[in-house]
This record gives sequence, C-alpha cells and structure tokens, in this order.
Amino acid sequence: MFCPLCSSVPPVVQPFSNAATPSGYTLGETALNSKEIYCPDEIKGQAISAFVSLEHGVAPTNALKEELKKWVAKEIGSLAKPDDIRFTDTLPKTRCGNIMRRLLQELASSGEVNGDTTTLEDFGVIAKLKEQDEV
Repeated sequence: MFCPLCSSVPPVVQPFSNAATPSGYTLGETALNSKEIYCPDEIKGQAISAFVSLEHGVAPTNALKEELKKWVAKEIGSLAKPDDIRFTDTLPKTRCGNIMRRLLQELASSGEVNGDTTTLEDFGVIAKLKEQDEV
C-alpha cells in the first residue's frame, strides 16, 4: 500500500494550489525515497515529474510506474498524478542529507544541471541520472 508524505509538489493548476500533495511515494517495501518536482509543459503549463529511489532487489518496471500513477489518481486526485516517473538508485542530496530538488528540476526541464553543485554529496548521482535520461 502507498503512503504519501504530504508537503511539496508544486501546484499544477490554480484550484490545486493550496492543497497538500505528496512529496514522497512509498509502495510498501519497494520505494526507499522519492521527490516530485514540476517541469514546463506545453499543454498544462506545469507537469509533475517524480524521481523514485527503489529498495535493493526491486526492479523498476512499467507496471510499477502505472501502479504509482493509479494510486496517486485514486488517493489524491488525477491533477496530482505524475506525468513522468523516473526510477533511480539514489537521489542527489546535500552533505546534510537534504534532497536537492533544484537539481532534479533542472535535469527534468532541460536535461542539464547548470546550477551550483558545491554542496552535493555525491557528484556521480547527477551523471547517473543524465545517463538514464539519455537511454
């Protein structure tokens, strides 16, 4: 069963702007960590993209992506359903352990990270995310 941690997905449309939406999706023992960000979309204005880190031994599949999307649509509403879900081994974090959402947003929007990365704990994470994005 999924368990959302409500706080920080940006609004997709105006009526949704003040509602709490998930900042993390977990699927029982499968999802370790996640972060949702928004990126520009020609039709909606903003689209939600989710970066999900899975537990070791859990395979990232299209069925798991669809299950996550269905759960969000059912529990929160179809406006909060992510348009894109990207599975990754780990998320970019600061040395203090905070997820660097700004870097994920740059990566989802343009495919490149041009901002300040001096506080990034592991620089290999961005390279792996770019590599997955190219595939």
